Amino acid sequence: MRATNHASMKQSNRSLVLNCIRRQPLSRADIADQLHLTRAAVTKIVEELLAEKYLLENAPKSKARGRHPVLLHLRPDKMHFGGVDIRREEIVSGIVDFCGNEIVRFTFKHNGDLPARHLQQICGISFGVLDQITAVGITAPGPLDADKGVILNPPRFKAWHSLDIVDTLSGQLGLPVFLENIAEAVALEEFYYNGMENCKRFLALLVNSGIGSGVMVNGKSIGGSELGHMSIERNGRPCTCGNIGCVERYASIPAILECSGFSDWHTLMDNDGTTAHVLLELEADYLSQAIINAINLLRINKVVIRGDVSYKSEVLCDRINATIVKRTVANLPVDKQMVIASKIPCSVRTAAMPAIHHFFSG
Repeated sequence: MRATNHASMKQSNRSLVLNCIRRQPLSRADIADQLHLTRAAVTKIVEELLAEKYLLENAPKSKARGRHPVLLHLRPDKMHFGGVDIRREEIVSGIVDFCGNEIVRFTFKHNGDLPARHLQQICGISFGVLDQITAVGITAPGPLDADKGVILNPPRFKAWHSLDIVDTLSGQLGLPVFLENIAEAVALEEFYYNGMENCKRFLALLVNSGIGSGVMVNGKSIGGSELGHMSIERNGRPCTCGNIGCVERYASIPAILECSGFSDWHTLMDNDGTTAHVLLELEADYLSQAIINAINLLRINKVVIRGDVSYKSEVLCDRINATIVKRTVANLPVDKQMVIASKIPCSVRTAAMPAIHHFFSG
């Protein structure tokens, strides 16, 4: 990461400083070293941020002798972000603070109908409990147009098709609103809060009732990836998206459990019977095909799996990793632990990630 001392980049440098401190408490000297800024420039920015109450400072508690550096922290109550996660069965909404901690959460059942009425409920209940909200993030199943703020035509989501949700919500709230595919928001959350910022190219794969994907390259989302609707069976099952043999038609939780007698993934993973083992192997094989395609196409060097399949995921990840090592293009460097499972659940913070990312990316 490299910043600049030029005056025209002042706002960008402020964002970079805040982003450094977001990851961990740092001294002024540490910030200067990380951003390749002069210490004088860092001191000036930090003093402004302290005066504006974005930061707190305190010396670390230590019994060792000598002078200890003063560490800078984000001030949690400086600002808040709203999050609205629109799911096929319900809407989860709420507020997180400047450090990403959840403050409040609400859940609304919508049964797939009347989106406008539910948005009014969200505005009136979720964000009426706190005055100081800087921006709101919205997540929804894809495909969608994040730049225009429109939910397009996600499968099994007909009542929400072609909804200009950003204009609708921003008009009601009087706040900036940012829309993103739920899987892209998961990738952002892994980047900001789960150590993936040091990974050059990574894929977040969200496996639940559907399969979503988010890809980040050099800290930027490529946007619009739909790995769940990549065909892995030429003469396969028809998908609601119009394609044939999509990954989602084989590896989503409802698809893998169809006619199996298991009610959910947790039940399957808690079972030690032959059928459970066969289904686990099938899931590993289907996901491996999709992931290998992504690695070969985009030169991915890490994959983070989230969703229901992250439960007791060690065996699943081991199977996928073993397949990847054998079948990926030979000249691509492949980590034996390329695929890992994340324990972070989708939450209000996930939904708020489009707004959080917009703030910290400057």
